[in-house]
Amino acid sequence: MKLILGAIAIATSLAAVNGANASCLQGYMFGVWSAYAVGLNFSGPFSVRCTLTLDQSGKVIPAYSACIQSGGQNAGATGNITLISSGMCAFNGVIYTGGSTAEITQATLTENGQVAIGVGTLSHGAFAFSMAKVH
Repeated sequence: MKLILGAIAIATSLAAVNGANASCLQGYMFGVWSAYAVGLNFSGPFSVRCTLTLDQSGKVIPAYSACIQSGGQNAGATGNITLISSGMCAFNGVIYTGGSTAEITQATLTENGQVAIGVGTLSHGAFAFSMAKVH
């Protein structure tokens, strides 16, 4: 009986570890995302909110993507997001909008592929962002 209970305990532990090590796929980026960023550049603090539509490869689809800057200016969006570590669900990328280049230097996607958070740089500043998949 102790042997059976021990085997069950080991199997349960292995299942828990295996679940904790679930990996992400590049295809998880596919869909429509609401993204929000706050940061600081040479002009001072800023915020940006975007709707980003990504294809299976992580490329931003410009016809269905746009951003609104803190001053209310609307701008299109292009770029790409690339999974760099499936085990850590880590990604990086670049978003071009309103004449600015936002380089995502480190970001993490949740295991279920629905939420992401990260940080990045601009030519004269830095930002933090979050994204939620809406479709």
